[in-house]
Amino acid sequence: MNVIIVDDEERSRNALSILISSHCPLLKIVATAANVPDAVKAINKFKPEIVFSDIEMPNYSGLELPDFFEKTDFEIIFTTAYSEYAVKAFELSAVGYLMKPVNPLQLTNAVERAIKMRGQSQTHERLQTLKSNFGDKGITKLALSQSEGITFVNTSDIVYLKADGYCTKFYLNSGKEILVTKNLKEFETNLNNVGTFFRTHRSFIINLNYISGYQKSEGGIIALTNGHSVDLSRERKVEFEKIIASN
Repeated sequence: MNVIIVDDEERSRNALSILISSHCPLLKIVATAANVPDAVKAINKFKPEIVFSDIEMPNYSGLELPDFFEKTDFEIIFTTAYSEYAVKAFELSAVGYLMKPVNPLQLTNAVERAIKMRGQSQTHERLQTLKSNFGDKGITKLALSQSEGITFVNTSDIVYLKADGYCTKFYLNSGKEILVTKNLKEFETNLNNVGTFFRTHRSFIINLNYISGYQKSEGGIIALTNGHSVDLSRERKVEFEKIIASN
């Protein structure tokens, strides 16, 4: 399986090359590039299955690399020294990444995931979702992985999330329901910066934009615009009432 490494730092290219050669016997490094234009030329020439690309580079960001192709028929694994926020953007966009300095386990896991993802379509959509989630507005779209593929969902279209065992069920404004094999806690952490989501109970996260009513009780019951209702725990009641009072 042919791969290309793109990084403006020679030391980083060499370090990743050594790791790949030592721990990924299925991969063959066919070229390296120090910038996006040279990477585009190498990709057109060698037709790699996987491209490892740094994000911060002169002139063009690694995130712009897919824009040079009408069809992205290779998987990209981004290498980055970005913060935890960037990790959330990668995970919610279903795009592979490596945090610098790269370690062997991280590398092999990313490669295994990339090989698996190559069997699926929607590479272009996943990369566009990543670019959107790196924008100033924060997380705006989720790539929800299911056994049959990936469903792309705008965060503004999510009415609420419900814990379903070790899975999470999404309820959308369209009436569609999507079951994802990730627990609710993972989404709570990743949606914190969106600003419109609130965990009302250990089993529910709601989009505050879809509240239609609130019934006070020991905890409380929140009515949503899709006709569903969710519980509000006693522990979350004071914070919730402060939020709705300020709106």
